[in-house]
Amino acid sequence: MTWQQLSLLDPPAADEAKEDAIAQADANADDEWRETAAHVVAVLAAAGEPFTADDVLVMLDELWPDVQTHNLAALGPVIRNAARHGLIVKTGALRPTRIARRHRDLVEWCGA
Repeated sequence: MTWQQLSLLDPPAADEAKEDAIAQADANADDEWRETAAHVVAVLAAAGEPFTADDVLVMLDELWPDVQTHNLAALGPVIRNAARHGLIVKTGALRPTRIARRHRDLVEWCGA
């Protein structure tokens, strides 16, 4: 059962499952990739233009193609960490993904 399905039956358990999944994605990420992704988020934040996770992934792929991690879910904790430290904030907008393997709207962020 996914955390989304669990949220209908047991919201506290769903929150715990979601947090566990985020922590696991972060723990399993390649250290160099995590640090480089955090750097890209900081660069995009400083640029002053709104951005999404897609923009981070595109910049990573273009500028550091050899820096990889096995699961791109690890980007969630990187972005969450930047937000928790006040580097970025949500704009309130959602943008459709530009990456074919993703099928959802993405949160738009900007530098704080």
